[in-house]
Amino acid sequence: MKKLLPLFCVLGFAAQPAFAANNLNNLQALGQGAFRALSEDLGSALSYKPITPSESQGITGFDIGVEVTSTKMTKSEQAWRDATGGSSVSALYVPKLHVSKGLPLDIDIGAFYSAIPTTNIKLMGAELRYAILAGGVATPAVAIRGSYTKLSGVDQLAFNTKGLDVSISKGFAMLTPTLA
Repeated sequence: MKKLLPLFCVLGFAAQPAFAANNLNNLQALGQGAFRALSEDLGSALSYKPITPSESQGITGFDIGVEVTSTKMTKSEQAWRDATGGSSVSALYVPKLHVSKGLPLDIDIGAFYSAIPTTNIKLMGAELRYAILAGGVATPAVAIRGSYTKLSGVDQLAFNTKGLDVSISKGFAMLTPTLA
C-alpha cells in the first residue's frame, strides 16, 4: 500500500481542476454554436485513448491499470459554464480504470470505466486491437484498433464515440513509446 500512496497523491492532484466542474444539466441554455463547440470538445475528451503498446499481449498477457487523461476545452470554456451553471473549465481531466487481455491470433481486447468527480459524467469504453506486425529487435510493432465509448449519467445528452486507428510502437529497454 505504501508503494501506491504516491500514485494516488499524483492522481488526486491531477484531478483537482475537475473539482470545479458541475453537472451537465442545463444544455437547453446553449445555442447551436455553443452546443457544437461543447460536443466537439467532449468528443475529444471522452474518446478512447490508446495507451497500450501495439504489440500483442499474447494469450497469457493482461493489463490492469489506472490512468488520467487531460483534454483542453479550447472551444467550449464558456459553453461548459453555461451548460453546468458553474465555473468554466479550461481542461477536462478524465480518470479511468482500464483492463486489457491478450487473445490468440495477435488479437487483444480492452475496456475502461470512468466517473469524473463532481460531475454527472460516467463513461465506458471498449477496444479490439489486432497486431498486424509483431515487431522485433529492429522493427516496430504495428496494430489496428477499433474503439467505442458511451456516455452515461447525463440525462439530457446521448453521446458516444467510435474510432479506428493505426498505432506504431517500438520498445527500448523498459520503455515503449507509441504513436497513434
